[in-house]
Amino acid sequence: MSWTVFCLLICSPAVGYAQDTNQQISEAATRLEKVLSSKDVSDSLAAGQCGDEVRAARSTLKSGYLYLSLYRLRPCLLELETRRYLKAKAGIEQKGLDAFEEEWRRLGLELNEREKVLALGQSQQSVALILALVEASKIQIRPYYRSGRLYGLNTTIPDGLYYLGLAPANLDFALLCQQLQLVRTTPLIRLRSLGPELVELETETIQSYKRNGARSLQPRYNLINSTLKMASELNREAMYAGALLRYLEAGLDLGLVTTPKLEEKELSRLGAENKSFGRKLRAGTVDHSIGLLYWEMAQGALDSAATGKLNENELQRAAVIVDRVLPLYFKYAAEVK
Repeated sequence: MSWTVFCLLICSPAVGYAQDTNQQISEAATRLEKVLSSKDVSDSLAAGQCGDEVRAARSTLKSGYLYLSLYRLRPCLLELETRRYLKAKAGIEQKGLDAFEEEWRRLGLELNEREKVLALGQSQQSVALILALVEASKIQIRPYYRSGRLYGLNTTIPDGLYYLGLAPANLDFALLCQQLQLVRTTPLIRLRSLGPELVELETETIQSYKRNGARSLQPRYNLINSTLKMASELNREAMYAGALLRYLEAGLDLGLVTTPKLEEKELSRLGAENKSFGRKLRAGTVDHSIGLLYWEMAQGALDSAATGKLNENELQRAAVIVDRVLPLYFKYAAEVK
């Protein structure tokens, strides 16, 4: 599949400025489904996690959880774009390092031009979650680009190409987010440095690892550390919306490691507390879209449980969000007295 065809499927903006955002996200999911059903994508990818994420995005969108739907599209888009790039550049390995270096330089020029489009599309009227998603993707573009060259020269060319492919993939998602007509109707939440919060969470993570650092948990602690590192990088660059999003993600992941599975009797308490959080988020005098993303995660799980589809893992996730993540968010936002 050519770059032009892929970009038309994944990145093309919705027609008409006034188009409903729900329809924009639905059409983005449709474009991903078309790519998944094409002959260029393996059946295992379409039937596996990528297909699951797109189906989950559609389901949450039907339930009215717009932010969560967009959030769930990201992993599949990154995976598909990276695979597309790898397939398009498969012949470089046979041509050797000179060809790899030439591709690295070519991609650099392409990223330069497309990052200009990203910069032109920046809007201070976007909701905080869009700012966060754009920042969290934007900050990864150049590190992946640089890492790709190092991996290609020092390990294998396919390894290098994989990391190179992640650079335009993150740029694609940032551009997709910018094209959504999610405009704030309330002032932006007061975004500030998360320095103290990040230090506190890092300390808690280290202490937890010392207590529970069994080999079986090592990958999960690695993920937490990686997310914390990204949050710190965003914070240093004063990309505070993205830093807040990644900080809350790390807090959620740590909570999933340290919180035991909950029993069904907790459903009533969790439902009542999450409803209370939802009222606060919607009645706030500022844009709480980042907090609403996590509220939607919890509420979606609680909705499923209420219909008899109790999933222990999802119930645990809802409990961690209600008991830990949303209180962290409100503490940052200075909304809880």
